[in-house]
Amino acid sequence: MCGDLLDVNEKSICTSCYMSLPFTHIKGMKDNWLERFCWGQLPVRRANAFLKYLPSTDSRMPFIALKYQNRPDIGVYFGRMMAAELRDTDFFSSIDFIVPVPLAEDRLLKRKYNQSTELAKGVSQIVGIPIREDFVKRTVSNVSQTQLTTAQRRQNVKGIFRCATDNVPPGSHILLVDDIFTTGSTLFACAHAFDGIPNVCFSILVLGVSRQHPYYSALDSQLDEDVLAPDL
Repeated sequence: MCGDLLDVNEKSICTSCYMSLPFTHIKGMKDNWLERFCWGQLPVRRANAFLKYLPSTDSRMPFIALKYQNRPDIGVYFGRMMAAELRDTDFFSSIDFIVPVPLAEDRLLKRKYNQSTELAKGVSQIVGIPIREDFVKRTVSNVSQTQLTTAQRRQNVKGIFRCATDNVPPGSHILLVDDIFTTGSTLFACAHAFDGIPNVCFSILVLGVSRQHPYYSALDSQLDEDVLAPDL
C-alpha cells in the first residue's frame, strides 16, 4: 500500500500498512449484523467479514491486487489472517468443509486462479478443514455486478451455480469463502445450489464487506462513517 520494500520477515503487506487496514472488528461475534442479514435467506450458522472495503482509500489496493494483478499470494496471506483472528473462537468448531465461491471457466482461464480459492487455502492452512471445489460449479459467466442494483444482482446470479449432489454428504456444515460481500447475491445463489442436499447448513467468511451492503450502517454501531461506494 505504501510502496516501500517489505522487510525480510514481512509477507504481502508491511506491518505498518497492515495495522492501518479498516478492520470490521466483528471477530466471530455471534449474532453480528452480517449474520442477522443472512437470517431467513439461508440456514446460516455464522458469518464474519475481516475488513471494510473502502474504494476511495489505499486499503482497497490488496483487493485489487488479489483480483486483477496476478497476486494469489495476497489471498493466501489474508486467508491465514482471517482464520488466525477466529481460531480462538468457536467459529470453526462444527464446519466440515470449505467451499470457495467458484469462478466461471472463462474468467478462471484469464485470471489463472480463483481469488476465493486462494483465500480458502490460507484458511485451511490454519484450521485444517478440507477445501472442496468439486461440490459446486459455476455454469454461467454472468456479467460483472459492480454497477448493478440489488435487484439486478439477484437476477444476474440466478441459476448460475450447479451442485454436484453425489459428492456432498447430507447434513454437511459448509464454510463459503469469498472476497467481497455487497448484497450477498452471489453467495446466496451459491448456497442455494445445495438446496437438494438434506440438512446442509452454512457459515460465511469474506475478506471484505462493501459500504453498498444494505444493513452496513444500520446494524453495526462499531463502524465509522465511510463513504458509500461500489465494490469490485
